Amino acid sequence: MKNFSIICAAVAMVSAPAFANKDHDKGNMEQKTQFFFEKMDSDGNGMVSKAESDAFGAKMFNEADTNKDQFLSLAEVKAHKMKKKEEYKLHQHNMSDDDKETD
Repeated sequence: MKNFSIICAAVAMVSAPAFANKDHDKGNMEQKTQFFFEKMDSDGNGMVSKAESDAFGAKMFNEADTNKDQFLSLAEVKAHKMKKKEEYKLHQHNMSDDDKETD
């Protein structure tokens, strides 16, 4: 299980640059942190338990392991990184649409 946690941490670290941008500002990074925190906090209590963290890591690993061989290739990690980047962009777009509706 320890190795699985290490792998999940590695996937998360490799995926993190997908959301980095040379011209990002502190506010944007805080939004990204909030976005992923909310995804990890599956019971919505405002805290992430070890069980929630482990489940989130397992989900990320399983999503990235597209050929289901229980290993991640560099190509799978890169593809997962791009998928998560697009997911975040869509979230941002939807959030900006919500802001327009409340104006």
